[in-house]
Amino acid sequence: MVEEGLLERVPEEMLAETEERMKYEGLWAHFWCRWGLGYLLRRYISQANAHLRLGVRADVAFERGGQVTVRGSARVCGGASSVQAQADVVILAVPAPDAVQVVQLPQKVASIMSGIEYDSRTAVALFFDPVLQEPVARAFQGLAEVSLDIHSKEELHLVAWQNVKDRSFAHGEIVRLVVHSANGISLDGPGPALEALAGMLQLSAALLEHLLLDWKVVDWKTCQMVRPFESLQTDLELSEPALLLGDSNGSIILAGDYWCQSSFLGGFCSASAAARQALASLRR
Repeated sequence: MVEEGLLERVPEEMLAETEERMKYEGLWAHFWCRWGLGYLLRRYISQANAHLRLGVRADVAFERGGQVTVRGSARVCGGASSVQAQADVVILAVPAPDAVQVVQLPQKVASIMSGIEYDSRTAVALFFDPVLQEPVARAFQGLAEVSLDIHSKEELHLVAWQNVKDRSFAHGEIVRLVVHSANGISLDGPGPALEALAGMLQLSAALLEHLLLDWKVVDWKTCQMVRPFESLQTDLELSEPALLLGDSNGSIILAGDYWCQSSFLGGFCSASAAARQALASLRR
C-alpha cells in the first residue's frame, strides 16, 4: 500500500515529542492514509472475501464443538439487538482489559493480562472556518504536530493539524485540528482546547470561538499502553506476539500491541503473528 501511495510513512521530524511516544529511531513507524480509512476499508472489501460489520460489540467468545461462538450486540435504531456468529478461528484484536472480559481465560493468563496497563486521555476535534488556515500554517511551520509543554501540569499536551495528513490545503477547505489532553485528563467541551490554541496562534479565544464551525470530544478511557506484557514479571513465554488459546480445531487468538510494544510496529508484528497462527490452525 505504501508503494501504491495509499499509505505514506511520516518523517519522524514532522511528529511532536510526547511523554507516551518514544521517538527512538526505528521504534515507531507512523503512517497516514492519504485517502482516508474509509477508502482503505472499501479497497479491502473489494479485494478480500470478507463481510464487514460495523457497530457490533462482542460480549463473549468461547470454543465448543470445534467452533468458536461469538455473542454480542449490534446498534440499531432505538437500541441494540443481540447477534451471534460462529467461525473456525477468531482473532480478538482488542485492548487487554476487553480481552479479559470477552474470553474466559486460564487463571494464569488472566492474571498476567490484568497487569497490562493503559493511560486515559481526551481528544478534542475542532473544525474552523477556512480563514484560519494562514495563522495555523505559520504556527505549525511545516509540521503536522506541535507539542505544548509536556513536562508541565497543563491539561493539554499536543495539537495535530489533520489537513496535513491528506494534504487538504485547497482554498476554502475547513481547518481541522485535534487537541490531545495529558494523561488522566477528561474534558467535556472545547473551552480548554480553544484557550490553548489562542496562545499558540496568538489570537483571542473569543475569535476562535467565533470561527469554530463544529467540535467533537473523544474520551479514551483505554488509550496509550504504558505497561506491556514484556515489562511484567512472569514465566509465560510466547514464541511470537500473539496467544493461541485451545488446541482443538476451534481456536481463539489474542492479538494486540500489548504483547510486544506500544507502537504501530508492535501492532503490525502482533497482527502478522495472529495471521500465521490462524492459517496454521485452519490447516490442522
